Amino acid sequence: MHNEIVLLEVQATTGGPAGNYPVAGRVSAGEMRSAFFLAAALFFPAFGQDVAHAGFQTASVQPTHLLPAPCDFQTETGGPGTARPTTLTIRSARPGDLLTYAYDVTPERIVGLTRDSFAWNGTIRYNVVAKVPPGSTKSDVGPMLQQLLRERLHLAAQRETRSLEAYELTVSDGGVKMRRASAIRKPGDCGGMGGVNGVMQMKARHYAIPDLAGLLADLLGHPVFDKTALTGRYDIDFHYSMDGLAGPDGMGSGVVPSATAAGASQLIADLQQQLGLNLSRETIPLEVVVVKHLDQTLAKPLLSVSGSSIR
Repeated sequence: MHNEIVLLEVQATTGGPAGNYPVAGRVSAGEMRSAFFLAAALFFPAFGQDVAHAGFQTASVQPTHLLPAPCDFQTETGGPGTARPTTLTIRSARPGDLLTYAYDVTPERIVGLTRDSFAWNGTIRYNVVAKVPPGSTKSDVGPMLQQLLRERLHLAAQRETRSLEAYELTVSDGGVKMRRASAIRKPGDCGGMGGVNGVMQMKARHYAIPDLAGLLADLLGHPVFDKTALTGRYDIDFHYSMDGLAGPDGMGSGVVPSATAAGASQLIADLQQQLGLNLSRETIPLEVVVVKHLDQTLAKPLLSVSGSSIR
């Protein structure tokens, strides 16, 4: 472990805008999901790894109410393996989003937080700029971020294996009913979403199937595994009833931890009819991160030396 002084500059705030956002700027599925899972693939270790690491050399954590610009899918830049290996930047991240970075898991594998925690997890967002020690690898960054969350939000979490309900996304017998997107997306053309009379209208442009699986996981409140073997990107027009669904795009009957049986059945039927895709449910053992504690607001600035906190 390196002997380093870590100075964290932090402010806290609450509150933020609410409403319907473009697909690339939505709170749960479109805005953050594709960028976060890309970040996990680029920067963070395999799920089973939990090793003590030195922290970031410096890390600035600043509150923000800004969402990424429409069609801005990449909310992280820099870090090991990029042209700027010693500077990692994460923009407009909720505390729960930072957990998906740090532990390399999908949001449905984080247990212990109220789903999307609308009291604070969805309204508090942070910009993080961290100096990564020279010579660090991609697998080092996740544990560094875990350490940052322990220091700044007093995170207490552990990994466990639990039996969870999950879904597999496959192509229906009749084949897909989605249009292949053009090879190059037009600037600013990423579609949008909006709800009218209890029905969500989705117009997604240049959309990848794993991103669609992420949206469906958000609506169902359970992991969705992409088993379609579909590659490339699609232009998707999809409308569905919001009643009985979970997540910020399923607010017809209020925010619920997971979709009701009726809500899930209707979503599956809409998916088959409109997109030619199917969802099948199963219960499987999955590794999860169980959160015992996570502060709603940032702790006071502190000075850390080699992992020890001096207040």
